[in-house]
Amino acid sequence: MWNYWILRNLLILSILCWECEKLYLAFRESRVVCTIKSVSGCSKMEKKIYKDIQRVNRNVTKFSACGWVDIDATLPFALVATIFNYFLVILQFFVL
Repeated sequence: MWNYWILRNLLILSILCWECEKLYLAFRESRVVCTIKSVSGCSKMEKKIYKDIQRVNRNVTKFSACGWVDIDATLPFALVATIFNYFLVILQFFVL
């Protein structure tokens, strides 16, 4: 029964990390688009809007788990690597 909960939580974590990564990519894309649009010929009002979007995006940081680890696409791989390393250490103790 506990295997079900572990797999369920890992799946939810993976989905959360994937969605956070998509959000970070959208922020990066909007920053690039606003930079290109603000340089091209547009009205003063549009330039102001693009600059405001850039200013807001400048303050966006990655989500983190209590400041300990960033929540992005690399988190599930880091967790698997940590679990694997822990398993190897435990296996070495049983072999000795």
